[in-house]
Amino acid sequence: MALAWSAKQVVNLWFVRRRGDCRCGGQSRARGWGHDIPKLIDGLISLYGWRGAYLGLAGLVSITILPVAAALFRDRPEKFGLSTDAGLPLAAEELREEPSFTRAQALRTGVFWLLCAAGFLTNAIGTALLLNHFSIMKTAGIAHSDALLLLSLLDWRSGCRHARHGGSL
Repeated sequence: MALAWSAKQVVNLWFVRRRGDCRCGGQSRARGWGHDIPKLIDGLISLYGWRGAYLGLAGLVSITILPVAAALFRDRPEKFGLSTDAGLPLAAEELREEPSFTRAQALRTGVFWLLCAAGFLTNAIGTALLLNHFSIMKTAGIAHSDALLLLSLLDWRSGCRHARHGGSL
């Protein structure tokens, strides 16, 4: 989760006009193979228990994703003499500057609290459903293998939604 938020922040720093395209591309690619992850994790848990599976996944992240992030993630492009949006030429129409708020200013706006509430509630509900997915399915009389397939299909559907709507800005 923390790696995903870090990646989103890097995209936000490096892309302005093409931000939606970049975020959508990353989400769609991540979701493209995400349907196999529940099966992989289920297999690891069956073989090594949930603690062993978590250690294995942590090891996998530490040898694959972390070195790439350390090598490629950078601060704002302006610090390196570069421009946002991969140096694309400016649009014909004059773009208005993005508003920038201090923390204190943002805390006094209703939009900030609305976005916080929306993000918190959707993540809280989604997490609650995800963490209880198998027990909910078992209560409904759905076999473990079918519940695993359903979880995979939900991830695939989410990837299609991101591709169709251009990701989240």
